[in-house]
Amino acid sequence: MMKQEVCTSHNVAFSFTHTLLFRLILLFLSLFQLSIIVTTNAQTLNSYNYFCIYSSSSLDAEGIEDVASCLISVGFNRIDLGQVNQMPPKEKARLLIVGVNREDSYTIVSFEDFLGTEVYGFSVKNRSAYRTSRKNIMEKIKDLHYNYDPSLVSPLYYPEFTFWTDTEFQEYYKGKDYSSIEGIYKNYTPSDDQSTIAIIDVDGRYYGLVIDASFYSTGTETAVETFFRGAVRLELNEIEKDVYDITYNLAKDRECKWRIQKSLGTYKDGILSFDTGNGTIDGKYEYRFIKTFPKKDINGSTVIASTTDSSLKGTGSGFVISGNIIATNYHVIEKANKIMVGLSINGTLEEFEAKVLATDKNNDIALINITDKKFKPFKTVPYKILPNTIDVGTSIFTMGYPLSQVLGNEVKITDGLISSKTGYEGDIVTYQISAPIQPGNSGGALFDKKGHLVGITNAGITSADNIGYAIKSSYLLSLIDSAPIKISLPKGSDMSNKELPAIVKMYSPYIAFIKVY
Repeated sequence: MMKQEVCTSHNVAFSFTHTLLFRLILLFLSLFQLSIIVTTNAQTLNSYNYFCIYSSSSLDAEGIEDVASCLISVGFNRIDLGQVNQMPPKEKARLLIVGVNREDSYTIVSFEDFLGTEVYGFSVKNRSAYRTSRKNIMEKIKDLHYNYDPSLVSPLYYPEFTFWTDTEFQEYYKGKDYSSIEGIYKNYTPSDDQSTIAIIDVDGRYYGLVIDASFYSTGTETAVETFFRGAVRLELNEIEKDVYDITYNLAKDRECKWRIQKSLGTYKDGILSFDTGNGTIDGKYEYRFIKTFPKKDINGSTVIASTTDSSLKGTGSGFVISGNIIATNYHVIEKANKIMVGLSINGTLEEFEAKVLATDKNNDIALINITDKKFKPFKTVPYKILPNTIDVGTSIFTMGYPLSQVLGNEVKITDGLISSKTGYEGDIVTYQISAPIQPGNSGGALFDKKGHLVGITNAGITSADNIGYAIKSSYLLSLIDSAPIKISLPKGSDMSNKELPAIVKMYSPYIAFIKVY
């Protein structure tokens, strides 16, 4: 019995010894692994010696400065956010963007390079005493054992392109056999994002690099939303001809997190279009990046209307109201030394010289008279001018020549509704409409679905989706009545039984493309 007890005791001791040894081995391995992780992170941060902070609205200014002071104390140099784009390329390659965000349970500190790639990050549990949380953040930073080593600085993703201006990209495209999708693009999406990008081919994959980023924060002043020159906005993978799988970077949100979306996009006639949620507007809406350079695709087709005359001040739209009289906006022709009116004659856009006949500066309306001897005045006009105000909810459509330099010299239409009988800040002269008004649309015609002329398009808001303004037709009638010559009003035709495509086809020859010199 005793022998068995001894034996049993020995087994227990042996088992305990093995268990203890096993735990010690696990502890040693975990400590070793932890040491490797810390060393790796420290070595990664050692290749950077500058930082700037994306402040978060959830952390007070004192907390932000505590983090900044600690980073400075361990050897980092601080750069103000506004100075980043002025940094030389070699210096910017050594810059960290530090995000600090206090959530309900944790405060998160992230370290990213200026292109948005996460380098390192950590979190600390929030304590009831706010200063305790700050102290824990300071200790985490000090435990990184930061020591800047310039030999560790990694090359940039695309050092040949990253810091180029639009002029440098233009020279690059001129010297290579570029594909159709490559070029310089401007974002004309109705939003605060008005960035310019250059799409380049890198080993068979396309990247959209920021040339100029004008992304304005619509939130609090502490919510910084911007891109630096060289940042990758788009990654495009062509899955079939002119169809692309797109990864799109939507900039940082107020919690300092990058918003990455994936979408399917198409390229046609110099326009890259795709849908993606933007984080602040419900649902999805179309992004439109319009190519501004080169002027021709690789197959030779024109994607940008050439404007070789440097004296051209601007373009706008207009429409015929009688014979050789065109209505447009006053601001379109305000500073004109010379006016040329383009009209589609037998399917070809022909230009005719014109002069100002009458203006109403306060209501932004002008009448111009085609004086060119080669022009044959219209005998009739197919639409009539409606004298009364139309109701909210009425279906409407616009006709004009928006963005002619990139969309070409063809009449474009947009449709929508009358959103309000008053315009910007309650202006009684204008309607608010849900059809977007783009540059070049000014002075265009606004029709209801019965084909009646009900207004003149004159303004849009780039920071809002599908909001435009149009001057009511009654104010146009007042100017016609006070013009220095008698103008016969168009009687129009009955369009109530015609479909929209038929109306557009009939009206197109009467819509004017106006050039101002």
